[in-house]
Amino acid sequence: MSVFKGYLQLINRNKGIGIIYLLVFIGMTFLSLGAVASNPDTGSFQVTSIDIAVVDKDDSAMSRGLIDYLKIDNQVDITDEIKDDLVDLMYYQEISYVVVIPKGYQDKVIEGDVELNVTKGSSITSGVFGDIRVKGFTNKLHILSEAGFTVDESVELAKETSSLKPDVEIMDIGGNEGAPPLYYYFLRFIPFLYLGVLCFVIGTVMLEFRKDDIRRRIKCGTVSGFKQGLSGLMAFGLLAVFIFTITAFVAVVYFGKDILGDTNLLLYIINALVLLTTTLSISYLLGVSVRNESALSGLANIVSLGLCFLGGVFVPLEMLGGVVIKIARFLPTYWYENNLNVLIGHPELFTVKGEALESYFLGIGVQLAMSMVIIVVALVVRNAQNKAE
Repeated sequence: MSVFKGYLQLINRNKGIGIIYLLVFIGMTFLSLGAVASNPDTGSFQVTSIDIAVVDKDDSAMSRGLIDYLKIDNQVDITDEIKDDLVDLMYYQEISYVVVIPKGYQDKVIEGDVELNVTKGSSITSGVFGDIRVKGFTNKLHILSEAGFTVDESVELAKETSSLKPDVEIMDIGGNEGAPPLYYYFLRFIPFLYLGVLCFVIGTVMLEFRKDDIRRRIKCGTVSGFKQGLSGLMAFGLLAVFIFTITAFVAVVYFGKDILGDTNLLLYIINALVLLTTTLSISYLLGVSVRNESALSGLANIVSLGLCFLGGVFVPLEMLGGVVIKIARFLPTYWYENNLNVLIGHPELFTVKGEALESYFLGIGVQLAMSMVIIVVALVVRNAQNKAE
C-alpha cells in the first residue's frame, strides 16, 4: 500500500504537465470548432476563386481561349512580364498564381506539348487549383485538335465542356448535411491528450522510482517485485481513468444532448478506452526505456507528436499520402482515427451488417494486439534491467 501511495504522490507532484496538455488539447479543439462555425459549408465542395496573373506572349486563339476560361471563376490580370513586379505581388499575396504563355503555345499544344511555365504563391491550395484549371484546359485543346477539330472549334468546345456544372446530390447518411458533427473534432484530438499526459507523467514517475535511494529503500522492505509492479500499474490505471473522466466531462458539458444522443456513443467510449489502454502500454515502455529526464523529454515529444502526425490526429487520414498510410497502419492512432471515421459515417453502426462493422472491430482488435505486444516488450525490458541491477 505504501508503494501505491508513493506512486500517487509522484503523479500528483507532476500534475502540472497534465494540466498544460489538457489546456492545449481544449484550445486545439475549440480552435477547430471555431473554424467550422465560421464556415458552416466546410463539409461541402465550393468553387475557389484565385488571383491569377497571365503573361501572354503568343496572343493566339488558344492562348486567348485559355485566358477566357480562367476568367470564369477567377480574378485574372493580363500583364507584361516584369519579373520583379510579379514577385512583389506574390509576396504581398495580391496574386497567388502566375501563368506565362510562351511564344508558339498554340503550335505546341497541337503537337502535344501542353506544359506551361507557372509560378505558385505560398498557398498550396491555390497552386493545386491553378494547375488543375490550366493543365485540364490545355489537355482538352490538344485532344480536340487531335480529333480533327479546327483551332477555333477546339477553343469553343473546350470552353463549353469546361464550364459545365454537374448536378451532384449528397446522400446525407450520417446526418449534419454531409459534415461531421462538432464533437468529431473533440474526439479526433483525444490521442494527443492521452499520449502527452501519460508519456510525460508515467515516464517521470518511473524515473523517480529508479533513483538509487528510493530503489534501495523499497528493496529493504517486504514488498515483492511483483507487488511493486502491480502497485505501479494500479496507480497508472487510476491516472488513465481520471484523464478519461475529465475528457468525458468536458464533452458532456460542451456538447450535451448532441453527443449523448448519438446512437454510437457506446462504441465511441470503447474506442477511446482501447486507445487509452494502448497509450498506457506505450507510456510504460517509454518509462522503462529512458534513463534521464532529458532523454524522456525528447523521446516523449517524438513519440506523442509522431503518432499524432502520422496517425491522422493533426492531419485527416484522407489527406495523407499512400506511403504515409502504409506506415500509419502500424500505429494505434491510425486505427483509432479510422474507427472514428467509420462511426461518423454510420450513425447507427449496430444496424449495419458488413464491412463497416468489421472495420470497426478490426480497429479495436489491432489496438488491443498492439497494446499486448508493447506490454510484453516493456516487461521483458524491465526484467532485464532488474537482473542487471
